[in-house]
Amino acid sequence: MTENFDKSEKYRKYVIELQFKEVDLYTIWGTDMLDCENDKLLVKGAKLIVFKTLDLLETSLEKLEHPFMDKQNFKKWVCEENLKQVYNVNNVKLLADFNLNLLEDKKSSLDILNSINLIQDFFIQINAEDLDNIYGDSSVADLKDFIYNNYFWEKRSDGSDYKVLEHADIQRLLNELYNDFYSKLKIIDI
Repeated sequence: MTENFDKSEKYRKYVIELQFKEVDLYTIWGTDMLDCENDKLLVKGAKLIVFKTLDLLETSLEKLEHPFMDKQNFKKWVCEENLKQVYNVNNVKLLADFNLNLLEDKKSSLDILNSINLIQDFFIQINAEDLDNIYGDSSVADLKDFIYNNYFWEKRSDGSDYKVLEHADIQRLLNELYNDFYSKLKIIDI
């Protein structure tokens, strides 16, 4: 079966997979068209709602409260999209298993960057201010800059690829980020 994400692109809502050390889970990420086009995840209170299987996700979405103000688009998307197709896989476990060698690989680097940004979207959405110590840390900013400069954007021409990253600081901060995010999951398994 060929994957077709036309409906996801039209309504800007996506089924994503989150790979943790303990388990792979599924949730929804998308753009709220009526809330200044803010990116949002499927939350209730301060918890990210995740599902153990795509079948559970599909059967739950019709009756589940969701954070999107553009409910009409969300409902149309749920009815029209094949909800058993994963648009994007986020290898979040790389944050817990971080080491500098992962940055030598483009895919691993982009997985790390995508996970950091996705988790930041979530914490912004739930107004969590307690993570300023992670996202405000210069080590995290240096890591993101390194990945953007080396794998996302064109390489800089000044010859300086990146500052030396402090491995212990980055590893500790990313592990803390992973644990904080994992503790905020509401896993739907039945």
